[in-house]
Amino acid sequence: MHTHTITHTLSLFVLFGLLPLIRGSVILHLLALFDIYGILTLSRTMCTRRYRRAPDPLVLFDHTQISLICRPSCVREAAAEDLTGKCIAMKHAPYRVLLLMILMTTVSSAQLRAVALQLAIPAMHSGIERLQQWTPIVRHIEETTGLEIDLIMVKDHRALAQGMKDKFYDVGFVNALWESQMTAGSTGIDSRARVLVHGSDTFATVIIVNTDSVIRSLHELRGRYLALTVEGESLGGYYVPLCMLTRAGIDPYERFDQIIYSGTFDSILKGVVYGAVDAGAITTSTLLDAEMGAYREQIRILAVSSALPQWALITQNGVKEVMIDRFIEAVIGMGKQEEGMDVLERAGFTRFSEIGNSPLVIDEGYLTCIEEAAYAPAK
Repeated sequence: MHTHTITHTLSLFVLFGLLPLIRGSVILHLLALFDIYGILTLSRTMCTRRYRRAPDPLVLFDHTQISLICRPSCVREAAAEDLTGKCIAMKHAPYRVLLLMILMTTVSSAQLRAVALQLAIPAMHSGIERLQQWTPIVRHIEETTGLEIDLIMVKDHRALAQGMKDKFYDVGFVNALWESQMTAGSTGIDSRARVLVHGSDTFATVIIVNTDSVIRSLHELRGRYLALTVEGESLGGYYVPLCMLTRAGIDPYERFDQIIYSGTFDSILKGVVYGAVDAGAITTSTLLDAEMGAYREQIRILAVSSALPQWALITQNGVKEVMIDRFIEAVIGMGKQEEGMDVLERAGFTRFSEIGNSPLVIDEGYLTCIEEAAYAPAK
């Protein structure tokens, strides 16, 4: 085997061995460039082994294949000969590069998942807002612990639950309903830390109307427009308000003229204040937000739910338990030092608290209602 071939092959093995230590996006580009360089080097060598070497190499790329044109002097000396097969045209080079890229993607993805912690967050109404909320937190933990964390936005809780079940994600941030479903029984998934918002690890859902509204009770909402957050996703903005209506003897899908999904609690509050909808379901955490202060005096509360647990971090039992423990300790520790508290506050959190042996649970009445209702989430 030619020296260049041996060198090229060994170099690829070395680079693949370094994959776990290097970010995937960088290494993929390096390997691709290295492989193309190796192809051209081998081809040039095969050409100049037969014909005289010259100091004026000419390497050209076209749009359909990677082609190597031998050195001009080499071509001049062999003008009377057919160079096909002697100066390799590399017709199959694109396929080789493609196969290498597929191999690199597969190997690097598997190896990088093995060393990086996979933190999954449901996008809910806006993946951009979730990224803005969690990226500073992840960056702070990486800088203070040396952990490598992949922040992954998933479509919804259902996708996150499937990913945790398949052991693709190590940590998930979920609402209390999905927390109770995903940690029930011997699933290998545990609740580890709960977020506190405005200093509380619980919140309540409130159904509100404008202060000028003639509506005085839930039963007077017949034929009205009701605003909720995200269908099939939100505990406080979908499941609980529907259960509040159901337990009051009201069929939410028959009594209302239309249910509008506004995406966020802020937009629901503003919609009620400005008269875009007749009523809406928001959380007490929303009412406590400083920027919502101007709207609090313009709404009236019709009904309040019992206390509901805030969102929680759930973790996968497995080979990364040491990394997961460090991550949970770091998240909780952020609430004990000034810089970490600032990061959490900008994300809308107060701090995270450890979940002990007696975790908070959702009111059994709500769970029963959700399980029996037509709008219950699929497990």
